[in-house]
Formats: sequence, C-alpha cells, structure tokens
Amino acid sequence: MVAVVALISCVKSKRAGEWPASELYCSPWFRAALAYAKTYTDRWFILSAKYGLLRGTQRVASYEETLKDKPVSERRRWAESVNRQIADTGALGVGDEVLWLAGKQYREHLGRLLHAHRQQCPLQHLRQGEQTQWLQFRVANPS
Repeated sequence: MVAVVALISCVKSKRAGEWPASELYCSPWFRAALAYAKTYTDRWFILSAKYGLLRGTQRVASYEETLKDKPVSERRRWAESVNRQIADTGALGVGDEVLWLAGKQYREHLGRLLHAHRQQCPLQHLRQGEQTQWLQFRVANPS
C-alpha cells in the first residue's frame, strides 16, 4: 500500500536535556508541523541537522546545529547520510509519497536523492509565520 510520509525539519528551539525527538523541538512551527503530519500522513520522521533521520520516539539530547550555516558539500553529505538511513530503516517504501515540512536546506540534496518518490511541499512559497498559520488552520479544519 502506498503511504504519504512526512519529513519534518528540526528547529532551533529545543528543550534542554534528553527527550524523545517529537518532544525535543518546541517551536510553534514545529508543533504545528507535527500536528499536521499526524493528521494528514501515514508516517512521519524528523530530519535533524545533527542526528539525521529520527523517529518521534527516539531519545536524543539537545544540540545546537543547523544546516543553514553549513557549506553545500556538508549539506550534500548530510543528505547522503539521511538517504542511507531512509533505506536502512525502510522509512520509505516503493511508491510512497514524500510530504516535505522542511526548509530548502533540508530538501535541496535529499529531494534529488529521493527522485523515485512523488514529492510535495505545501509550505514552499510561504514565510515562517504564514507556514505556522497554514498548518494550524488545516489541523483545526481537517477536510
């Protein structure tokens, strides 16, 4: 069966200490993206600049790392590593669709590596605040 799989990017706002990944990130945008993924997709994963692909239940320690400041070569290596994690864990099956809830730095190289999958990015042309509003509205008003 074909599934829709959300890939949600990590955010700067994190709780101190070690937490399940779904509880570590605490920005309004992340909370809205997670709620949207839980409402509209079959499975979801978090894309961490430090840890790569995370299941929501995986416990991870807080960190200060982002893809935004990394050179293209490092972002490319990160994407290759995450692609291997996706393959090793079976996060995406044949024919599964990727729903990006992630910024350009997370999508640019990984998206190319996932070319065999249909991909959609509903937030692509919205600014951060608009993204949060869009997500919150759709969670509050499911179709």
